[in-house]
Amino acid sequence: MLYIVSDRHNANECPGKDPQLLKVLASRFSKTNLSKRNIKIIDGYVDHSCVLQTGQDHLCVFIVEANSPSALIEVFKPLQVEVNPAIRWQGFESKIKQAKIA
Repeated sequence: MLYIVSDRHNANECPGKDPQLLKVLASRFSKTNLSKRNIKIIDGYVDHSCVLQTGQDHLCVFIVEANSPSALIEVFKPLQVEVNPAIRWQGFESKIKQAKIA
């Protein structure tokens, strides 16, 4: 099943500022570790302020394929993530083109 995994954090507590935490996350997100848990990260997005270490709040969003949300919460620790089931919106572009704007 597909999930949207999001992490919103304060700029002062950004994981990008902690080299040790980045090493832990790199290990947890390795293909070897994820494949053992039947997890595949399809894509990931990080807001620009997180990359630049600016702003007040940062948002990171991942599209992930997994068997259960609890496995994702475990892999993403110590980040406090929100996990939501998702489905692929087939025909999105054609449906938007067909929508009538009042």
